[in-house]
Amino acid sequence: MKNKGITLVALVITIIVLLILAGITINLTLGSNGIISMSQKAKEEHEIGEILDRLELEKVDLLAKKEGEIPTVQEYVDYVTEKSVIDDAVQIDEKNSYVTVGNEMFLVEKEADGNIKITYQGKVNNGGNEPILIKIIKLNKETIELQKGEEETLTLTIFPKTATNKEIVWSTSNEAVATVDNSGKVTAVKGGEVDITATAADGSGISASCKVTIPVPPPSVGQTGSTHTAKQIIYTWPELGELAKLISNKSNVITRNTAEVAVSINGKDDKLGIGDWATVNGKKVRILGFNHDTLVNKKAYIGNESTETGNTYAGISFEFVDPIGSAVIYNARTTTSGGWEICNARAVLNGTIYNSIGIKSIIKKVIKPYQPSIGASSASNSSGDFLWLLSMSEIFAWQTNGYGNDSYCRVKEGERYLLYAKNVINYVSSRGDDFLYKPSRTSHVSWALRSIPSQNDTTYKSVTINGNDGGGNTWGGQSDNLAPGFCI
Repeated sequence: MKNKGITLVALVITIIVLLILAGITINLTLGSNGIISMSQKAKEEHEIGEILDRLELEKVDLLAKKEGEIPTVQEYVDYVTEKSVIDDAVQIDEKNSYVTVGNEMFLVEKEADGNIKITYQGKVNNGGNEPILIKIIKLNKETIELQKGEEETLTLTIFPKTATNKEIVWSTSNEAVATVDNSGKVTAVKGGEVDITATAADGSGISASCKVTIPVPPPSVGQTGSTHTAKQIIYTWPELGELAKLISNKSNVITRNTAEVAVSINGKDDKLGIGDWATVNGKKVRILGFNHDTLVNKKAYIGNESTETGNTYAGISFEFVDPIGSAVIYNARTTTSGGWEICNARAVLNGTIYNSIGIKSIIKKVIKPYQPSIGASSASNSSGDFLWLLSMSEIFAWQTNGYGNDSYCRVKEGERYLLYAKNVINYVSSRGDDFLYKPSRTSHVSWALRSIPSQNDTTYKSVTINGNDGGGNTWGGQSDNLAPGFCI
């Protein structure tokens, strides 16, 4: 019995050992590190090694054909393509290309020493029913330059060519600069830079971009017109300063009778015209006219050191629609003696108010004619001003005995601005003109002019609170609204 027990125990132990051994065998056969899996990997590695050997042999063969001269990457790719060694290829740049042989992908690259190196990059498709995703999109150009209005169609190469979904989505980083359609046609809209991008629609996230540059044309002024519909100005004050210089340069074409000018700067095309408005120090201003006022310094736009002759007129004249302040108009003796040049309002405008204006660096000093006294028969004197009050003759037309409705204001102190010539109906009893109305006035009843009536040495002319055509007078030491003009 004892021997039988030993035999039974030995049998059980043998069975257990065999089961253990059987389990190990099954694991080695079926697991991720099993014999079958390892055998498959070894087979694939062998096949990849054979492909690499073939590619290396072709490299040696090409080197021999070139008598020892090391080929470029593109020469090598063209060579193995011609011999049908590879199935697909895409050039990334002069030193790098990807190629495929069957389902395997390789990188062909130029090393620092000039030699060509070939490395395995993985499979094109991981197998099963999974789609083949796009790996690379190559555009025919990385940068292009177009002029405004020009078109160019970008072309692309998809790698691999066996990709399941070859759909491409085209996009632009700024449609205001350049657009692109579904075929890759790029249209330049205006000056600037933009990225045109081609993105794979297969969810791979693969894309390629081309930077498009449209040169910004230099500032220009062009066609003029005799009518204009007023609107808000789209340009900055520095841009307006540059445009004013160009307008001044063309004073033989753009005159004080010009209502509208076609302009362009920094890729922005528009038309400037009388009545167009902007803001200065939070106050609304509008264009009175073009090339109307004479510059004190003909070299105001080019600098005194320039050898050029310079310009005669300031390009653009403006006026404040909203009064910028108020002041007593008269001189120290509270009279009009000496006229505009020595009055208190002129000192205030060209002193503290001018120095407070944010755009004073582009304001040009211009010549303003004025009547020196009530007995003067003409505007025989003139001053040089950055800011000035308008005169009766700059606003109103000559009536039977004077300017506007005032038979006592008979001296012409400057030509009528086109803005007023086009918009102001001369005085009609008991009505005002909305175009002359100053909406943000202070509590004062009028806005001041620099003109003095012929019959009184203690008043300056003004426009009444409701826009009455020159019917007001500012008396003695009275303060009044200042809605000055200025030029750039």
